[in-house]
Amino acid sequence: MLYFVLMMYALVLLLLVFLAYVYLAQYLFKGLARISWNKSGDSLQQWLSLAVVIAHKNDVSALTDLLAVLEDNSELKSLAIYVVDDFSNHNNRAKLEQLIRATTLKIKLISNQGESGKKGALQFALHQIEEEYVLQLDADVRPSPELITELARQWRPDTKLIIASVRMRARTNFWSGLAALDYLSLQLTGFASAALAEPFMASGACMLYQRQSFLELSQVGSKWQSGEDAFFVQALAERDLQSISIAPRAFAMTDAPANFKALIRQRLRWGAKSTAYPSLKAKTLALLVAAVNFYLLAGLVYSFYNSTLLLWLFSFWLFKAFVDYRLLANFAKHTDEKELLRNYPFKALAYPFYIVLVVLLIPFAPKKRWLKA
Repeated sequence: MLYFVLMMYALVLLLLVFLAYVYLAQYLFKGLARISWNKSGDSLQQWLSLAVVIAHKNDVSALTDLLAVLEDNSELKSLAIYVVDDFSNHNNRAKLEQLIRATTLKIKLISNQGESGKKGALQFALHQIEEEYVLQLDADVRPSPELITELARQWRPDTKLIIASVRMRARTNFWSGLAALDYLSLQLTGFASAALAEPFMASGACMLYQRQSFLELSQVGSKWQSGEDAFFVQALAERDLQSISIAPRAFAMTDAPANFKALIRQRLRWGAKSTAYPSLKAKTLALLVAAVNFYLLAGLVYSFYNSTLLLWLFSFWLFKAFVDYRLLANFAKHTDEKELLRNYPFKALAYPFYIVLVVLLIPFAPKKRWLKA
Protein backbone atom coordinates (compact mmCIF):
# COMPACT_ATOMS: atom_id res chain seq x y z
CA MET A 1 0.00 0.00 0.00
CA LEU A 2 2.78 2.42 0.96
CA TYR A 3 4.59 1.56 -2.26
CA PHE A 4 1.49 2.45 -4.29
CA VAL A 5 0.95 5.76 -2.45
CA LEU A 6 4.56 6.83 -2.89
CA MET A 7 4.45 5.90 -6.54
CA MET A 8 1.31 7.97 -7.06
CA TYR A 9 2.90 10.97 -5.32
CA ALA A 10 5.98 10.64 -7.52
CA LEU A 11 3.91 10.46 -10.70
CA VAL A 12 1.74 13.42 -9.69
CA LEU A 13 4.88 15.46 -9.02
CA LEU A 14 6.29 14.37 -12.36
CA LEU A 15 3.10 15.54 -14.07
CA LEU A 16 3.30 18.93 -12.35
CA VAL A 17 6.96 19.33 -13.28
CA PHE A 18 6.17 18.28 -16.84
CA LEU A 19 3.41 20.90 -17.10
CA ALA A 20 5.71 23.55 -15.63
CA TYR A 21 8.36 22.72 -18.19
CA VAL A 22 5.85 22.76 -21.06
CA TYR A 23 4.76 26.24 -19.94
CA LEU A 24 8.38 27.42 -19.87
CA ALA A 25 9.16 25.91 -23.28
CA GLN A 26 6.14 27.38 -25.04
CA TYR A 27 6.91 30.77 -23.48
CA LEU A 28 10.43 30.68 -24.91
CA PHE A 29 9.34 29.41 -28.34
CA LYS A 30 6.78 32.21 -28.51
CA GLY A 31 9.41 34.78 -27.56
CA LEU A 32 11.96 33.46 -30.07
CA ALA A 33 9.40 33.76 -32.85
CA ARG A 34 9.03 37.47 -32.08
CA ILE A 35 12.73 38.35 -32.14
CA SER A 36 13.60 40.31 -35.27
CA TRP A 37 16.99 39.34 -36.70
CA ASN A 38 16.68 41.47 -39.81
CA LYS A 39 18.85 44.47 -40.55
CA SER A 40 16.19 47.15 -40.33
CA GLY A 41 16.33 50.88 -39.80
CA ASP A 42 19.07 53.38 -40.54
CA SER A 43 22.69 53.16 -39.52
CA LEU A 44 23.34 56.49 -37.84
CA GLN A 45 26.96 57.63 -37.79
CA GLN A 46 26.55 60.67 -35.55
CA TRP A 47 23.43 59.68 -33.77
CA LEU A 48 23.60 60.92 -30.16
CA SER A 49 25.76 62.08 -27.31
CA LEU A 50 27.48 58.80 -26.47
CA ALA A 51 30.50 57.70 -24.44
CA VAL A 52 32.07 54.33 -23.71
CA VAL A 53 32.45 53.51 -20.01
CA ILE A 54 34.65 50.64 -18.83
CA ALA A 55 34.81 49.87 -15.11
CA HIS A 56 37.59 47.61 -13.90
CA LYS A 57 39.79 46.59 -10.98
CA ASN A 58 43.24 45.05 -11.37
CA ASP A 59 42.40 43.84 -14.89
CA VAL A 60 44.93 45.73 -16.99
CA SER A 61 45.78 42.70 -19.14
CA ALA A 62 42.19 42.31 -20.37
CA LEU A 63 41.85 46.08 -20.72
CA THR A 64 44.94 46.16 -22.94
CA ASP A 65 43.31 43.71 -25.36
CA LEU A 66 40.01 45.62 -25.30
CA LEU A 67 41.64 48.96 -26.10
CA ALA A 68 43.47 47.36 -29.03
CA VAL A 69 40.09 46.23 -30.41
CA LEU A 70 38.62 49.71 -29.90
CA GLU A 71 41.54 51.28 -31.79
CA ASP A 72 40.73 49.08 -34.80
CA ASN A 73 37.03 50.05 -34.78
CA SER A 74 36.48 53.39 -36.52
CA GLU A 75 33.08 54.02 -34.92
CA LEU A 76 34.13 53.17 -31.36
CA LYS A 77 37.49 54.91 -31.77
CA SER A 78 35.75 58.24 -32.41
CA LEU A 79 33.88 58.16 -29.08
CA ALA A 80 34.97 59.51 -25.72
CA ILE A 81 36.14 56.59 -23.58
CA TYR A 82 36.12 56.62 -19.78
CA VAL A 83 38.08 53.99 -17.90
CA VAL A 84 36.84 53.78 -14.31
CA ASP A 85 39.41 52.40 -11.91
CA ASP A 86 37.98 50.90 -8.72
CA PHE A 87 40.89 51.06 -6.26
CA SER A 88 43.34 48.92 -8.24
CA ASN A 89 46.60 48.16 -6.45
CA HIS A 90 49.66 50.35 -7.04
CA ASN A 91 51.30 48.14 -9.68
CA ASN A 92 48.14 47.77 -11.77
CA ARG A 93 47.39 51.46 -11.43
CA ALA A 94 50.85 52.33 -12.80
CA LYS A 95 50.40 49.89 -15.71
CA LEU A 96 46.98 51.40 -16.44
CA GLU A 97 48.34 54.96 -16.59
CA GLN A 98 51.15 53.83 -18.89
CA LEU A 99 48.63 52.06 -21.14
CA ILE A 100 46.47 55.17 -21.44
CA ARG A 101 49.47 57.35 -22.31
CA ALA A 102 50.46 54.94 -25.10
CA THR A 103 47.07 54.69 -26.82
CA THR A 104 45.67 56.95 -29.54
CA LEU A 105 42.15 56.65 -28.13
CA LYS A 106 40.42 59.58 -26.42
CA ILE A 107 40.56 58.10 -22.92
CA LYS A 108 39.91 59.81 -19.62
CA LEU A 109 40.80 57.93 -16.45
CA ILE A 110 38.31 58.27 -13.59
CA SER A 111 39.38 57.06 -10.15
CA ASN A 112 36.48 55.87 -8.05
CA GLN A 113 36.08 57.98 -4.92
CA GLY A 114 32.74 56.53 -3.92
CA GLU A 115 31.71 53.10 -2.66
CA SER A 116 33.97 50.30 -3.84
CA GLY A 117 32.60 47.66 -6.18
CA LYS A 118 31.51 47.78 -9.82
CA LYS A 119 28.15 49.36 -9.10
CA GLY A 120 29.68 52.05 -6.87
CA ALA A 121 32.41 52.77 -9.42
CA LEU A 122 29.84 53.18 -12.20
CA GLN A 123 27.63 55.46 -10.14
CA PHE A 124 30.58 57.69 -9.26
CA ALA A 125 31.78 57.84 -12.88
CA LEU A 126 28.37 58.58 -14.37
CA HIS A 127 28.13 61.70 -12.21
CA GLN A 128 31.44 62.91 -13.68
CA ILE A 129 30.64 62.66 -17.39
CA GLU A 130 28.44 64.84 -19.60
CA GLU A 131 27.35 62.50 -22.41
CA GLU A 132 23.65 61.61 -22.43
CA TYR A 133 24.10 57.95 -23.37
CA VAL A 134 26.58 55.33 -22.18
CA LEU A 135 27.86 52.21 -23.90
CA GLN A 136 28.97 50.11 -20.92
CA LEU A 137 31.61 47.46 -21.57
CA ASP A 138 33.46 45.04 -19.33
CA ALA A 139 37.24 44.98 -19.64
CA ASP A 140 37.23 41.34 -20.76
CA VAL A 141 34.90 41.67 -23.77
CA ARG A 142 35.75 42.18 -27.45
CA PRO A 143 33.09 44.26 -29.28
CA SER A 144 32.07 43.12 -32.74
CA PRO A 145 32.94 45.46 -35.65
CA GLU A 146 29.25 46.17 -36.23
CA LEU A 147 28.34 46.84 -32.58
CA ILE A 148 27.61 50.56 -32.91
CA THR A 149 25.84 50.14 -36.25
CA GLU A 150 23.51 47.46 -34.86
CA LEU A 151 22.80 49.47 -31.69
CA ALA A 152 22.03 52.54 -33.78
CA ARG A 153 19.44 50.61 -35.78
CA GLN A 154 17.45 50.00 -32.58
CA TRP A 155 17.70 53.52 -31.20
CA ARG A 156 14.60 55.75 -30.97
CA PRO A 157 14.19 59.24 -29.48
CA ASP A 158 12.57 57.74 -26.36
CA THR A 159 15.20 54.99 -25.89
CA LYS A 160 16.59 54.56 -22.40
CA LEU A 161 18.09 51.07 -22.72
CA ILE A 162 19.22 48.86 -25.59
CA ILE A 163 19.93 45.27 -24.59
CA ALA A 164 22.85 43.86 -26.58
CA SER A 165 24.21 40.34 -26.68
CA VAL A 166 27.32 38.82 -25.13
CA ARG A 167 28.61 35.61 -26.66
CA MET A 168 30.93 33.24 -24.85
CA ARG A 169 33.88 31.60 -26.55
CA ALA A 170 34.33 28.12 -25.08
CA ARG A 171 37.74 26.62 -24.40
CA THR A 172 38.53 23.04 -25.30
CA ASN A 173 37.44 21.33 -22.06
CA PHE A 174 33.96 20.01 -21.25
CA TRP A 175 33.14 22.43 -18.41
CA SER A 176 34.00 25.50 -20.41
CA GLY A 177 31.76 24.19 -23.18
CA LEU A 178 28.94 23.63 -20.70
CA ALA A 179 29.41 27.16 -19.34
CA ALA A 180 29.15 28.67 -22.82
CA LEU A 181 26.08 26.59 -23.68
CA ASP A 182 24.41 27.50 -20.40
CA TYR A 183 25.12 31.17 -21.08
CA LEU A 184 23.61 30.77 -24.54
CA SER A 185 20.43 29.54 -22.83
CA LEU A 186 20.46 32.62 -20.56
CA GLN A 187 20.80 34.92 -23.58
CA LEU A 188 17.98 33.02 -25.28
CA THR A 189 15.74 33.48 -22.24
CA GLY A 190 16.61 37.16 -21.90
CA PHE A 191 15.90 38.06 -25.52
CA ALA A 192 12.78 35.88 -25.74
CA SER A 193 11.25 37.49 -22.64
CA ALA A 194 12.16 40.98 -23.89
CA ALA A 195 10.52 40.20 -27.24
CA LEU A 196 7.36 39.37 -25.27
CA ALA A 197 7.55 42.80 -23.58
CA GLU A 198 8.70 41.27 -20.29
CA PRO A 199 12.42 42.14 -20.17
CA PHE A 200 14.25 41.14 -17.01
CA MET A 201 17.79 40.36 -18.15
CA ALA A 202 20.61 42.38 -19.67
CA SER A 203 24.37 42.04 -19.61
CA GLY A 204 26.40 44.83 -18.05
CA ALA A 205 29.32 43.54 -20.11
CA CYS A 206 27.74 45.19 -23.16
CA MET A 207 24.67 47.42 -22.98
CA LEU A 208 23.68 50.96 -23.95
CA TYR A 209 21.57 53.18 -21.72
CA GLN A 210 20.57 56.73 -20.92
CA ARG A 211 22.89 57.94 -18.17
CA GLN A 212 20.26 59.86 -16.20
CA SER A 213 17.80 56.96 -16.17
CA PHE A 214 20.49 54.62 -14.85
CA LEU A 215 21.34 57.03 -12.03
CA GLU A 216 17.69 57.55 -11.13
CA LEU A 217 17.18 53.79 -10.69
CA SER A 218 20.57 53.00 -9.16
CA GLN A 219 19.12 52.38 -5.69
CA VAL A 220 17.27 49.28 -6.90
CA GLY A 221 19.26 46.32 -5.61
CA SER A 222 21.49 48.70 -3.64
CA LYS A 223 22.41 45.97 -1.14
CA TRP A 224 24.39 44.23 -3.88
CA GLN A 225 27.76 45.48 -5.10
CA SER A 226 27.11 44.19 -8.63
CA GLY A 227 24.14 43.10 -10.74
CA GLU A 228 23.53 46.65 -11.95
CA ASP A 229 22.38 45.26 -15.31
CA ALA A 230 19.51 43.03 -14.16
CA PHE A 231 18.32 45.41 -11.45
CA PHE A 232 18.30 48.32 -13.90
CA VAL A 233 16.40 46.58 -16.70
CA GLN A 234 13.77 45.23 -14.29
CA ALA A 235 13.26 48.59 -12.60
CA LEU A 236 13.11 50.41 -15.93
CA ALA A 237 10.64 47.87 -17.34
CA GLU A 238 8.33 48.58 -14.42
CA ARG A 239 8.59 52.34 -14.89
CA ASP A 240 8.89 52.79 -18.66
CA LEU A 241 8.63 49.53 -20.61
CA GLN A 242 8.41 51.19 -24.02
CA SER A 243 11.84 52.78 -23.59
CA ILE A 244 13.61 49.38 -23.76
CA SER A 245 14.82 47.94 -27.09
CA ILE A 246 16.70 44.78 -27.96
CA ALA A 247 19.56 44.49 -30.45
CA PRO A 248 20.30 40.75 -30.77
CA ARG A 249 22.72 41.34 -33.66
CA ALA A 250 24.81 43.75 -31.58
CA PHE A 251 27.28 41.73 -29.56
CA ALA A 252 30.61 41.48 -27.81
CA MET A 253 32.64 38.32 -27.27
CA THR A 254 34.10 37.07 -24.01
CA ASP A 255 35.81 33.90 -22.82
CA ALA A 256 33.82 31.23 -20.99
CA PRO A 257 35.02 30.14 -17.53
CA ALA A 258 38.12 28.01 -17.90
CA ASN A 259 37.13 25.09 -15.66
CA PHE A 260 34.50 23.65 -13.33
CA LYS A 261 35.55 25.76 -10.34
CA ALA A 262 35.44 29.00 -12.33
CA LEU A 263 32.03 28.05 -13.75
CA ILE A 264 30.52 27.45 -10.30
CA ARG A 265 32.01 30.65 -8.89
CA GLN A 266 30.61 32.72 -11.75
CA ARG A 267 27.13 31.22 -11.59
CA LEU A 268 27.02 31.60 -7.81
CA ARG A 269 27.69 35.32 -8.16
CA TRP A 270 24.89 35.61 -10.67
CA GLY A 271 22.42 33.30 -8.96
CA ALA A 272 22.78 34.80 -5.50
CA LYS A 273 21.40 38.14 -6.72
CA SER A 274 18.28 36.57 -8.25
CA THR A 275 16.59 36.39 -4.83
CA ALA A 276 16.55 40.20 -4.75
CA TYR A 277 15.20 40.75 -8.27
CA PRO A 278 12.14 43.03 -8.36
CA SER A 279 10.67 41.15 -11.35
CA LEU A 280 8.17 38.42 -10.47
CA LYS A 281 8.61 36.92 -13.95
CA ALA A 282 12.37 36.59 -13.42
CA LYS A 283 11.87 34.87 -10.08
CA THR A 284 9.16 32.59 -11.48
CA LEU A 285 11.26 31.38 -14.40
CA ALA A 286 14.29 30.84 -12.16
CA LEU A 287 12.12 28.83 -9.77
CA LEU A 288 10.72 26.71 -12.61
CA VAL A 289 14.20 25.87 -13.88
CA ALA A 290 15.35 24.94 -10.37
CA ALA A 291 12.23 22.85 -9.70
CA VAL A 292 12.53 20.85 -12.94
CA ASN A 293 16.17 19.99 -12.32
CA PHE A 294 15.64 19.26 -8.63
CA TYR A 295 12.90 16.80 -9.52
CA LEU A 296 15.10 15.04 -12.07
CA LEU A 297 17.77 14.41 -9.45
CA ALA A 298 15.36 13.60 -6.64
CA GLY A 299 13.48 11.23 -8.93
CA LEU A 300 16.74 9.57 -9.92
CA VAL A 301 17.56 8.89 -6.27
CA TYR A 302 14.06 7.60 -5.53
CA SER A 303 14.12 5.33 -8.60
CA PHE A 304 16.78 3.22 -6.87
CA TYR A 305 13.97 2.15 -4.53
CA ASN A 306 11.26 2.20 -7.19
CA SER A 307 12.53 1.12 -10.61
CA THR A 308 9.14 1.76 -12.26
CA LEU A 309 9.68 5.51 -11.90
CA LEU A 310 13.00 5.33 -13.76
CA LEU A 311 11.32 4.72 -17.12
CA TRP A 312 8.98 7.69 -16.65
CA LEU A 313 11.87 9.85 -15.49
CA PHE A 314 14.06 8.91 -18.43
CA SER A 315 11.20 9.61 -20.85
CA PHE A 316 10.78 13.09 -19.37
CA TRP A 317 14.53 13.76 -19.59
CA LEU A 318 14.56 12.71 -23.26
CA PHE A 319 11.60 14.99 -23.98
CA LYS A 320 13.25 17.90 -22.15
CA ALA A 321 16.61 17.34 -23.84
CA PHE A 322 14.96 17.30 -27.26
CA VAL A 323 12.94 20.48 -26.65
CA ASP A 324 15.94 22.26 -25.12
CA TYR A 325 17.99 21.32 -28.17
CA ARG A 326 15.36 22.76 -30.52
CA LEU A 327 15.32 26.02 -28.56
CA LEU A 328 19.10 26.32 -28.39
CA ALA A 329 19.62 25.36 -32.04
CA ASN A 330 17.04 27.94 -33.12
CA PHE A 331 18.82 30.71 -31.22
CA ALA A 332 22.37 29.53 -32.04
CA LYS A 333 21.53 29.55 -35.74
CA HIS A 334 21.17 33.32 -35.59
CA THR A 335 24.13 33.96 -33.27
CA ASP A 336 26.57 31.69 -35.16
CA GLU A 337 27.17 29.55 -32.07
CA LYS A 338 26.12 26.12 -33.30
CA GLU A 339 29.48 24.72 -32.27
CA LEU A 340 28.38 25.03 -28.64
CA LEU A 341 25.92 22.18 -29.23
CA ARG A 342 28.72 19.66 -29.72
CA ASN A 343 28.50 16.77 -27.24
CA TYR A 344 25.02 17.99 -26.37
CA PRO A 345 23.73 14.69 -24.85
CA PHE A 346 26.57 14.70 -22.30
CA LYS A 347 25.97 18.35 -21.46
CA ALA A 348 22.25 17.66 -21.08
CA LEU A 349 23.06 14.85 -18.65
CA ALA A 350 25.41 17.03 -16.60
CA TYR A 351 23.12 20.07 -16.55
CA PRO A 352 20.70 19.01 -13.74
CA PHE A 353 23.62 18.13 -11.44
CA TYR A 354 25.30 21.45 -12.13
CA ILE A 355 22.13 23.52 -11.63
CA VAL A 356 21.18 21.78 -8.38
CA LEU A 357 24.72 22.22 -7.03
CA VAL A 358 24.60 25.95 -7.76
CA VAL A 359 21.18 26.34 -6.11
CA LEU A 360 22.35 24.48 -3.01
CA LEU A 361 25.47 26.64 -2.73
CA ILE A 362 23.76 30.00 -3.28
CA PRO A 363 23.11 30.62 0.47
CA PHE A 364 26.86 30.36 1.05
CA ALA A 365 27.93 32.48 -1.93
CA PRO A 366 30.32 35.32 -1.04
CA LYS A 367 29.22 38.80 -2.09
CA LYS A 368 32.47 39.72 -3.83
CA ARG A 369 32.68 43.08 -5.57
CA TRP A 370 34.90 41.86 -8.40
CA LEU A 371 35.63 38.35 -9.65
CA LYS A 372 39.38 38.98 -9.73
CA ALA A 373 39.62 41.36 -6.79
